[in-house]
Amino acid sequence: TRMKAAGIDGLSRGDLLEGMMRANSHPLNFLPLAQSAEDRMPNEIKTWVDSWWQHKDGTPWGGTQLKLLAPADWFRLKDVREPRLWIPPPTAMPTVLEMFNDDHLTRPELPHVFVIPRLMTHLWRKQLSKDADVVFTVPCFPSFWPAAMHEPLVVLIVFPLTFVDRYEGPWLVKGGAEASRAETSLQQGFKLWKESRTDPRKLYELEGYLQGMWKGPEEWSRAVLLELLDAARQLPPVRECLGPPEEEEGIESEAADEKAFKRGRNGDHLMGIPFECDLCHFRNLNKRDPELTRAKDGHTLMCIRRANLDACWSRASSTVRSNLNRIVMDTQSAEFTLELNDYLPKLGSPKLEDRVGMAIALVTLNSSLRPGKYAGHLQYDSMRKTPTWFRNVYTSGSQYMTDTLYAQDEKKVHATNCVVAGEWYVRFKLGAKLRMGQIRKQNEAFTPAIIHALDRVAQDVWDNSTDEDELKKVEELMAYVLMETCGCLRGEEVPLLSLQGLLTFWEESTTDQTPFIMLTLRGKFKGEGELRWHCIPIPCHTKSGLPVLKWIRRMIRRLVVDEGRTVGWAFADPEGRQRKIGHYDPLLIDMLDKVKTHFPGVINPVTDVNDFSLWRSGRRGAITEATNQGVDQNTIDLMGRWRKREKARGTEPGLPMRQVYTEVKSSVKGMLLFAKSF
Repeated sequence: TRMKAAGIDGLSRGDLLEGMMRANSHPLNFLPLAQSAEDRMPNEIKTWVDSWWQHKDGTPWGGTQLKLLAPADWFRLKDVREPRLWIPPPTAMPTVLEMFNDDHLTRPELPHVFVIPRLMTHLWRKQLSKDADVVFTVPCFPSFWPAAMHEPLVVLIVFPLTFVDRYEGPWLVKGGAEASRAETSLQQGFKLWKESRTDPRKLYELEGYLQGMWKGPEEWSRAVLLELLDAARQLPPVRECLGPPEEEEGIESEAADEKAFKRGRNGDHLMGIPFECDLCHFRNLNKRDPELTRAKDGHTLMCIRRANLDACWSRASSTVRSNLNRIVMDTQSAEFTLELNDYLPKLGSPKLEDRVGMAIALVTLNSSLRPGKYAGHLQYDSMRKTPTWFRNVYTSGSQYMTDTLYAQDEKKVHATNCVVAGEWYVRFKLGAKLRMGQIRKQNEAFTPAIIHALDRVAQDVWDNSTDEDELKKVEELMAYVLMETCGCLRGEEVPLLSLQGLLTFWEESTTDQTPFIMLTLRGKFKGEGELRWHCIPIPCHTKSGLPVLKWIRRMIRRLVVDEGRTVGWAFADPEGRQRKIGHYDPLLIDMLDKVKTHFPGVINPVTDVNDFSLWRSGRRGAITEATNQGVDQNTIDLMGRWRKREKARGTEPGLPMRQVYTEVKSSVKGMLLFAKSF
């Protein structure tokens, strides 16, 4: 039905006036890849799920209503205590899977329900089905998902799971008789309800249900799912998660414990890593007792406690509890039936030394207290650079080892006895990550409208300013923005532009039958071992009229005529050193602020202009705009993945610039299609 609505089906019959073939119709409007089921049918999906996510007495299943996760919630799941209802758009599924896997690993006691249109299933269905206990498909005909939606809904339910002492299984709802019966009934039942619209006799085939009892598939599916949830609750690993709060039993879970990461749990000292108290660690580090009158000693003890707790909380409470319960059960049974003497390992160490890496853990924690860019402290990804430099320094000294565990081509794994590679330190880092969370912030994307508005602001400065330094900076900024966007370049790649290479091919490329500018980049990129030339063509003229040629020509004129430079980096300081992104970003933010003030609607009023940067705004905007304009994915990949393409093609590091240009020239026509659409 999607092909018919989009007009694709009619093409074989010569019908050129239907669907996307109609005037002013964009092909992507017929493929709602970026819309969730809730976006397409507001409130309908959530209402249907809530109708069966309950006990037979009408109370929410497990005592807590499902929380519909907004995109912002995906990245702070550690703060969300309710069961999760995921209704994401298909395009977001790779990110959703990553967030779900982390959350399900650390919080197995929480259930999840996914409702996703059956689009882009290669990205998620196989992987997600492995974790789901129940999977079924809702065809397009119920009131909450009518035929106009075209693709069926895929519904997946992940039931909670926890350890149960002295219980021998089964542990999962998945594969059980009730789950299999519910899946079969739902799959076949929805199909029969759909067929009953033309043949009412099909309702007689609904297994286990009398024809005419239900007004429609909504009520029928609710009854089936209520039975499933009631049966799932009887399974001990599920029932334990839905029982009374664990505080009443003397054990608290992360979901209900306000003191998580603030205290240890019984059994933390038996989880496979060395455990010593704060005082012992202090003595190991300083070879003396702490003096309570010294502020540094008190702060050191506090940081030791923090590191100890982070290492302990790298494991979920249910894991710690199950490990302890099994120890107690096995040892009691062994002592009753076996004659054993002193078989358990001794805990602690008689040596006065830091054997786990507590010292570098304290340095790591101390570094995390520095102010971050998006928060009051450093993010985890910045904090973990500390153990990296420590390992580099460690292997630079007398502890260097030459043992190789595995080698193939140039990839090798080396043996090391550095403490940051040990199990305790790895657990400490994981616990710190779980405690701190991560704030992920992307640059806002440039659009053609924003670049045109920037052009008007920059032109006003260029017409009225008499400050040559200001004019130079404006010209370079606009050239930077246009090169990054039209070339689909990362922000750090643009300063690698060679002025000599740009001038070498300027006349040849700009007077071509299809005028273009060849950006000649010279540098060693990530994953490359030596310097290389890379040639990226960008068009002189685009669909919306981006002023590419105007600003790049102005920049070249100033460099060549006014400054007399013909070699070196195009973006360079007076000493010839490469300019950094930070040199231009403040001016960019200032100009965007003027755009937001003088050109209402070009930038969303709720968007903070500080979220724009030359780091990724151009590249994100380029890929987004090309996709919106219907540019072929192969063309997008040709520009967006040129590093991978050139590496796969075997570009030699020593090739001269002219030879690289000749190789690229053969694919210029296809590459120009990318930015011409802007």
